[in-house]
Amino acid sequence: MAEHIGRHGGQAIIVRPADQFSQTDDRSYLMRPAHRDDFIRLFEELHGRNILPGAIVHAWSLRADGAHISDASSFKESQEQRFYSLLFLVQEMGRRAEVGF
Repeated sequence: MAEHIGRHGGQAIIVRPADQFSQTDDRSYLMRPAHRDDFIRLFEELHGRNILPGAIVHAWSLRADGAHISDASSFKESQEQRFYSLLFLVQEMGRRAEVGF
């Protein structure tokens, strides 16, 4: 998807789930899906660099392998990576909208 956006003149910021927050290159980040502070930090960094996105695609809930949740640990991981990440993303977007980004 990011390549498609680039071919059509746009610039994508890629954010992947990881065990800690870090910037891996100019437009790529790693962050902890279940940590609201990481979402706050991401938006602060993007705002500071004047590259806040005009649109967001949250695709962490998609699984290429088609696997289903089968046990409690998978359910917990699924909640962290899918539900809480989306919740924290929307909360931070709402907070930013209130202050005008």
